[in-house]
Amino acid sequence: MNNAIKYKSKYHPAKIEEFARSGYTVRQICKKLNISPETFYKWKREKVDVSDAFERGRKVLSDSLVPHLRKRAKGFSYTKTTKEMQFTKDEEGNETREMVIVKKVKKQYPPDVSALKFFLNNRLPDEWQERSTIEHDVPEDSGIIILSGKISVDEWQKKQQQPKKQ
Repeated sequence: MNNAIKYKSKYHPAKIEEFARSGYTVRQICKKLNISPETFYKWKREKVDVSDAFERGRKVLSDSLVPHLRKRAKGFSYTKTTKEMQFTKDEEGNETREMVIVKKVKKQYPPDVSALKFFLNNRLPDEWQERSTIEHDVPEDSGIIILSGKISVDEWQKKQQQPKKQ
């Protein structure tokens, strides 16, 4: 890959959005554009149009998949129609062809538990995301730090600077 590729504001964001909309991974996008992942992430950090294009493309793809995932999660039915070519002769003996419905079968797809679980884990994470709970009994003066929940590095550092309770 050529890391010396010059960024083109009229070309690269449009292509990145197109590839993201098509479901390409960052690695695949880089290969298509002949750039390294490092270059891609640098452009994404430094160029708002690249970051916006990538997110727009991913959102279009996600938005188009959500209804299908919802459908699989809830289950659905559809009617499968089978047609065959029917040959007939008119009064003059001329052969005619016509597609006619031979049968209709209603097919039922039950709810897909995996699709339902995935949908709920991502749409309602506070209620449905799987979490592990580890109980501990560590004395406060042991020097072992136990973090629970989500905490940023900044919050952790501030917590470390606070005076210890005696």
